Amino acid sequence: MNRCAGLRDLRPAIGARGRARSRAAGSAFSLAWLWLAAASGSAQAVTPVGEYEVKAAYLVNFGGFVHWPAAAFANDHSPFVVCIVGDDPFGAAFDPFKPGKVTGRPLLVQSVLTPETTLKGCQILYIAGSERPRLPEILRELKRSAVLTVSDLEGFAVDGGMIQLFTRDKKIRFAINQAAAEAAGLKMDARLLRLAEPPGGATGEERR
Repeated sequence: MNRCAGLRDLRPAIGARGRARSRAAGSAFSLAWLWLAAASGSAQAVTPVGEYEVKAAYLVNFGGFVHWPAAAFANDHSPFVVCIVGDDPFGAAFDPFKPGKVTGRPLLVQSVLTPETTLKGCQILYIAGSERPRLPEILRELKRSAVLTVSDLEGFAVDGGMIQLFTRDKKIRFAINQAAAEAAGLKMDARLLRLAEPPGGATGEERR
């Protein structure tokens, strides 16, 4: 089966408030799927777009492919929290997804400004390049916590991170450390795993 065709069935619950969703949000949604198709190797040329707009789309879409235990949320109305720790490179890249929902929960994106801030209230944590010296400490703090860790730091997936973003052939791809995710109580959709590289496969045009 053509992988691109299969992607039509993978749409996560990113939300939109009915038909009132803006064109910008719809465009970003399409970009997310375009780049997921690129990750499968079945897409050819893609529309030029900023690196972190693409990565923001990945982060939001990952939420639809991972199952968090109920204990990861305070209650049924708690938001789905995407955190960025370190120097935030995203700027306004998440704006097309606001307001929106991930798996039926309001999306909340926040920067973690101080090392003392607890990271365990996040569902997804993006670890910026500025945090390389603190990476072992961050991963230790989150050990067995239901937080999906994502970064584009070189060797991230091998070092115990869950999803590493990297560039190859001018396309942003991702590698998954399934064992690290499962140890934290997170279950990844098998279809997402099929699109991913193994931890040691995150090689390409690394810059960090």
